[in-house]
Amino acid sequence: MVVDKIHDLELELSVEKTKAIMFRRKYKDRIPEIVIGGVNINTKRSFKYLGLIVDDELNFKEHIKTAADKGNKVLQALSRLMPNIGGPKEPRRRLLVSIVQSVLLYGAPIWGQCLKYSKYCVDKLMRVQRRATIRSCCVYRTVSYSAVNLISAIPSVDLLALERQDAYNTRKAAGIGNQLVNETKQTGKRQGTYTRWKARLQESKNGRWIITLITNLEGWCNRKHGQVDFHLTQMLSGHGCFGSYLNRIGKEESLKCHHCPAEEDDAMHSLFECRSWMERDMRSTRYCRDWIRGRYARRWSKAVIAGMWCRSLRSTFSSRRRMQSG
Repeated sequence: MVVDKIHDLELELSVEKTKAIMFRRKYKDRIPEIVIGGVNINTKRSFKYLGLIVDDELNFKEHIKTAADKGNKVLQALSRLMPNIGGPKEPRRRLLVSIVQSVLLYGAPIWGQCLKYSKYCVDKLMRVQRRATIRSCCVYRTVSYSAVNLISAIPSVDLLALERQDAYNTRKAAGIGNQLVNETKQTGKRQGTYTRWKARLQESKNGRWIITLITNLEGWCNRKHGQVDFHLTQMLSGHGCFGSYLNRIGKEESLKCHHCPAEEDDAMHSLFECRSWMERDMRSTRYCRDWIRGRYARRWSKAVIAGMWCRSLRSTFSSRRRMQSG
């Protein structure tokens, strides 16, 4: 019937290029035999249509696996432009990371719902996004996924996929011509992403230090000033030139601080207790401690203003590396 209609329109059907797929349920059904113009058409488990790989179970696992592999190749090429020390500043790094995310999230309005039911798909995408966000904020690879996303101000890839799906459904329901309505609802979708992100951070057992520092999630993600770099992320993540961290990864035998008699050196100790901070920059130390205690929590995220503190961080971390190298 379909072939006859095509011929009625004076069109020709290329049988050699014709593909067929049978969407199946949990139980295996008998594969039908399809014959067009005397040519048997073999059914396939999946096929590619407009850049999307559609499989017979409609779970998009093959598409997500392919997108993750492609995103990983793009990231490998871009990683050479984003070394931990030096290289482009944070805004340009985030632009490069957005290229990887565009590859990962292609067609997300179609397959975004599948991430709710497939941990395999989520893990595939998260693995690539984590490597990309590590390059974005120059953080150590040992930092947890939730902490890396928070420092880089980039939501998790599954949250972004659901946001794009919700935005598409909103535009579709609003109809053509309601541009103002679409833009207003798009802002609401990002707020929904922040709400889900906050709930996930509250339940997370990892990255508690950075979660304590950054309480104003929207302010941190939408800030127009304050850039993170290799030195600042060490203080924000707690992974860096600290005795407790170096002891945990086997680089030092003790937890003690090299600048004072304290028995344990970590980010909290460096902020509140270590005398070297007071000796180096009284003003920066006093301001930073006030932010951590919440004195300026209403106006700023507690970690945004720490950018002015980077000069002291760089000099202190440089001296620590010299002492550790002997």
